[in-house]
Amino acid sequence: MDTWIKSKADQFAQAAHQHVSAVHQSASKLAEGVLDSVGGAPDDFRKDLEFREGPLGFTLEGDLVVAVAADSQAAQLGVEIGDRLVKVDGYEVPSYESGFEEQRARALIAKWLKEMPRPGILTFELPESDVEDGIPESPRNDADSQTDASGAAKAGAGVLQAELQRVQEQRKKLAAELQESQERGAALQAELEAARKDLAPTARRAQELEEQLQCAKAQNKELLAAVNVGSAEELTRLQRALADAEEAARARTSAAERLQTQQAQEVKSLAARLWEAEAALAASRQQVEPLEQELQGFRQAHEVELELLQKEQERLQEQKQQELQELQGQLEEQRLKAEVEMQTMREELQRSQDLLAEAQVNAAAAAVEARAARLAPPAEAPVAVPAAGEELEDEELRPLDNFAEVADLRKRINLLETRCASLQRRLRSEALGSGPRPSSRPGWELKVAAAAGPRCAALAVAVHGVALGSLRGFTERLLKSEAWLWVFFAHLVVLYTIAGSCSFSSASLDAGRGAVDSLNAQLAAKAAGATGAQSLRGA
Repeated sequence: MDTWIKSKADQFAQAAHQHVSAVHQSASKLAEGVLDSVGGAPDDFRKDLEFREGPLGFTLEGDLVVAVAADSQAAQLGVEIGDRLVKVDGYEVPSYESGFEEQRARALIAKWLKEMPRPGILTFELPESDVEDGIPESPRNDADSQTDASGAAKAGAGVLQAELQRVQEQRKKLAAELQESQERGAALQAELEAARKDLAPTARRAQELEEQLQCAKAQNKELLAAVNVGSAEELTRLQRALADAEEAARARTSAAERLQTQQAQEVKSLAARLWEAEAALAASRQQVEPLEQELQGFRQAHEVELELLQKEQERLQEQKQQELQELQGQLEEQRLKAEVEMQTMREELQRSQDLLAEAQVNAAAAAVEARAARLAPPAEAPVAVPAAGEELEDEELRPLDNFAEVADLRKRINLLETRCASLQRRLRSEALGSGPRPSSRPGWELKVAAAAGPRCAALAVAVHGVALGSLRGFTERLLKSEAWLWVFFAHLVVLYTIAGSCSFSSASLDAGRGAVDSLNAQLAAKAAGATGAQSLRGA
């Protein structure tokens, strides 16, 4: 096994050196002289065919065309059975000698044909019979041959120069292939060492078997010696023992040979897998390069987009800051206007209350004067005017002789009081503008009038109507504007959040009560500010 691996490695190295030496010699010959006679250039027996997209239409056995499909590109371009493929898109098809090199060349040709860009040019060489038929007969006249040779030499100088350049490029490629072959040889050498290490137990086993065989031979000699002096039975027994020993030795030897063959096959499979891994690595590198370029483009585009988004975010933040400042300024102006309007409304309310009190006093005085004018005789002095809403007692009136007249006077007094009360309510509604209707007067008015008097009751009803009208107006405006409604709810949430945090952070009940009081004060201040803002907006 070791000998076979060494021989294969030596063959690879020798073939590579021979290939490089042949290329060097051909390049030297082309550079030194000019062809003595030109019967036809080698390229005359080659044809370059351009294949486009689609199936090629021919089948190769190595580099030889063995089948051409009808109505295919190959048939239309003139490819025939027996033509030899020599170039694939400008790359020379490698030659081969051994079976391993042939497999490698076939795989390389298949890979080139698969990855060849379309349209691509394939170069075919005509069969040897066609080449021999195409070679013209050499001229018999020596003078003509010399003339043709010199003309061909002059005309082919440029061709030889181009051929020299091509050969130099091919030398570079072959040098690269030689280096690759050396690297593969090193890898194979490493595998050889590993195989040797794996085969060391087998070699030791074979040596042991050989020692056993020598022992068996020695025993055989002893048996032969014993035959001369021993009995026939002893000789038969020893011969049987010898046969058994030889059979066991042969079985062990065959097992060792089978193991060695199996390991040789494993080495071959490892070499094939190594070549496939190298081909896959080259293909993966070709696939990774465009992917890396595409990834770089995506990364650059993402960076540009991110920069644009950052600029847009900064611009939006500046714009929002400006809008917030403008809204704060507008809110401050509205707050000032609301305070001014609130002060004006308070002054108007005070004037309305003064006018209401004066009207109530005048109405009470007029009622008393009317009653006095009906009850008193014309010559009698005027009586004192009682307070508004008070009834004259029977003992304060002059005694009347006719009770029917007294009843009529009381009815008229009640009627005048009712009319005075209606006039007072109408006056209050006209003064306040948005006061409650007579039908919606509070039920506690009679209780307050009985406890504190009609003036206090009227004043309490007026204050209640003003406060209720303001709250209703604020609520209606708040419901009409969705934005202010959200602001109102938001500040309620903020206030309740503050209240919750204060209640959790309080250490005692007194501290909690203080937080609630402060919350109520803040809520009242916010409600007053919101009322002023809504009044300003409604105005």
